[in-house]
Amino acid sequence: MRKERDGGYHAIKGFAYQFDASLMRIFENLSSVSELEGKQDLSVENYHIQVKHRSEKFSVSAVTSAVQLMFRQFQQDNSSQFILHCHFSDQEDYEELTRVLTSLSSEATDGPE
Repeated sequence: MRKERDGGYHAIKGFAYQFDASLMRIFENLSSVSELEGKQDLSVENYHIQVKHRSEKFSVSAVTSAVQLMFRQFQQDNSSQFILHCHFSDQEDYEELTRVLTSLSSEATDGPE
């Protein structure tokens, strides 16, 4: 039963983080058109931002579905730009994520090898 309560707590914490991150972007871009929960969690002009807040340590699987969606959207409209804004409890260097994103980016622009 405790695990269920923890899940709700973490979900609310994640929504609050997303809301705060969105407000900061909007305030930084007051003269730009912003959209909440459009293509991604937040869109400011041509930038589409996915916000992830996790209480656990970073893992690629925690962002996989969001990154896959961003790549599909980019393939449909390559004039769009995407930002993955993350917070994980360990806040270590995201070397593994950088490697995976670089590989996926290369495939998206050059085609599969």
